[in-house]
Amino acid sequence: MLSLRLATVLLSFASAFVQAVPTQEEATNAEVTPNLVSLEKRAVTRLTPAEVASFKPYTIFAAVPPCGPTSLLAWNCTKCLSNPEFTPVAAGGDGGVIQIWFVGYDPKLDSVIVTFQPADPSKILPILTGLDVFLTPLNPQMFPGVSPAVLTHNGFAYAQSWYVTLSAVPVLSAVQTTMSRFNASHVTVVGASLGDTIAMISAVHLKIHLPPTTTFKIVTYGGPRVGNSAFANYIDTHFPGAVSRIVNRRDIAPLYPPIVGFEHPEGELHIRDDLSWVSCPGHESGDPNCLIAYISNIFGWTPSDINDHGGPYDGVTMGC
Repeated sequence: MLSLRLATVLLSFASAFVQAVPTQEEATNAEVTPNLVSLEKRAVTRLTPAEVASFKPYTIFAAVPPCGPTSLLAWNCTKCLSNPEFTPVAAGGDGGVIQIWFVGYDPKLDSVIVTFQPADPSKILPILTGLDVFLTPLNPQMFPGVSPAVLTHNGFAYAQSWYVTLSAVPVLSAVQTTMSRFNASHVTVVGASLGDTIAMISAVHLKIHLPPTTTFKIVTYGGPRVGNSAFANYIDTHFPGAVSRIVNRRDIAPLYPPIVGFEHPEGELHIRDDLSWVSCPGHESGDPNCLIAYISNIFGWTPSDINDHGGPYDGVTMGC
């Protein structure tokens, strides 16, 4: 039963993450510009309302893939209409074997947008707990030059293999077409939940195969750990200051797998109980304002907190 599964998962997270948290003052109101300074070198800081609002377009992009390729190409879903200037170029996937994806251009952001489908929040725990936790290298034919020491979650390898086999080429082609059509040199890769894992891997793939003058941004929501510390360091090195990992209150999915060997890259933006957003330094900060401290207090977690996985993120929930 789901309640038993929840209890088991919660206990595993508690045992893995209860730890001494460094004593620090509450995040201040000091203004910061996310993604411009390495988060490894900054204290926890609170985002301003304007900075939080700047993520709203990406949140909409992350939310809408479940609407399906037809609606995405028409750009006529309810949430889509909040950004009428966006031009879709290509979409694919079936929502089953292949995660739905779409590519287009946003003139306000002056960026090509690449987005991958989130998982249903009600199904995220069964999906995560059903996956194995071995680590595996990226496909060397599709990711030439990436060290075999860079490993990713084997349970996600199924989605990765389908992405590489059936989606990587059309996604890359769509990005190239969009860059040429709109004379764009900036690419933003967006994903939520399990779509985060493909987004991270897609960003690596695109950077390898696109012109070296291409600049990147990665924005994810509620994503689990994708790989080992070498993978996290690879992301830090090749996308310096360009990653925003948005996590909502007590969403436990970003702390899966709760075992040694897996690690997030830097870029955590944590939404606290008062709905303020804080920028957390390093790969996985133990600051009391950041996710690990929220999760480690198992007695402050309730089954209803699983809903945190789907949002809201500044008022936007995942889903069509």
